[in-house]
Amino acid sequence: MRFRPVYAFIIKELKHVFRDKSTLFWVFAWPVFWIIMASLIFIPPSIGKPYTIDLGVVNHDSSNTQFNGTTLVNILNESTYQDVKLFNVKIYLDESKLIEDVRNHRIDAGMVIPEDFGEKVFYGSSNLTIYVYAGDVQREQLVNGMLSRFIDILNSRISKYKIEYSLKYIPPDIGVDLDLIRNVLYGIAKPVNASVHEVKPKSIASRGGLIGWYTFGAIGMVMLYTGFDIGSIMIIRERDLGTLNRILSSPVSFTEILLGKTIGGVLILCLSAFVSVLVGLAFGAEIYWNPLNILDWLLILDIILTAIFTIGVGLIISLFAKSSSSASGVSVVLGLILSFITGIWLPKWMLPKWMQVLADYFPATWGIEVIRRIVIFRVEYVEVLPDIFKLFIAAIATYLIGAYIYNRVARRYAEE
Repeated sequence: MRFRPVYAFIIKELKHVFRDKSTLFWVFAWPVFWIIMASLIFIPPSIGKPYTIDLGVVNHDSSNTQFNGTTLVNILNESTYQDVKLFNVKIYLDESKLIEDVRNHRIDAGMVIPEDFGEKVFYGSSNLTIYVYAGDVQREQLVNGMLSRFIDILNSRISKYKIEYSLKYIPPDIGVDLDLIRNVLYGIAKPVNASVHEVKPKSIASRGGLIGWYTFGAIGMVMLYTGFDIGSIMIIRERDLGTLNRILSSPVSFTEILLGKTIGGVLILCLSAFVSVLVGLAFGAEIYWNPLNILDWLLILDIILTAIFTIGVGLIISLFAKSSSSASGVSVVLGLILSFITGIWLPKWMLPKWMQVLADYFPATWGIEVIRRIVIFRVEYVEVLPDIFKLFIAAIATYLIGAYIYNRVARRYAEE
């Protein structure tokens, strides 16, 4: 095998990509679009910050007690978390107007404080009526959760105050164990106290980590549909362009053509990955890669193996293609579908069980997950070496099958 023909086909593939606007769009513009969408819409700058609810309040209470409807409104106005105001309170005089504004989503929720609310709370219990906008399921869950948590904390503090206030009326000299009574009353008011702590991986606890996660999701998408496309049209495009006969009449072997086009395709995919990483970093992605660490260069090998695997799948697709346009169409559609159902763009835990199984056994997913686990989750290499080895076996085996099919297809065209 000679290097000069291989080099010629490498340059030929690169020139084709940079001259074809459609290919440039899919290889470079499309992943950049998804990264920007993820960083600005899926993961907006406000993510991780407390949410402020637009809350309407109708206060019918005029109780002359230490705690009443006016006190509750003041507490709502002063409630903050991480220096963010939790409730933007708007006072209504008419309950029907309040409900209308909730229904039309002029406000997120409405609260109606009944008459004698303060007196009933002080001497027993009272009811609040709350209306929540239900036109957006996610927002409804968020608003419900925040209001439920607020009322839970309010109940706890009011109960504690009422218990301590009541204990003041028990004479200390009657031989009653006040601590025991206090504990019993606290147990009645709130028998179970749960402390919930969120434990997130450091890398995705921040917005930058999430953007990094989706940056490599976009790279995985390109690896799939572009890799499939490169492999599927490798020989059939030459036939459609009318250049196949000239190539076959030259002293160039099928192996030299295949190797040159494959290396060109891998370079294109690596360049696309590089551009995607730069865009991700520009939008705040947290990506850790140290060029001075020899092991970090395994990531380049991982990307190359993933590219070889997808090109091998494309070569297999070429067996069934009748034209370069049909091969490209199948490659793009199949690649995009697989990127969504194999955990490459969406996290695996969000997928149905059968898709999770597919993701567990799909080599391209192994490749993207290895990259994420190292440059985002910062795991030790010993944890991912088995996946790199599996990817190596899968990539070589798939490519060899694809190369065999490529030779069959090329010889078939040569005999036509």
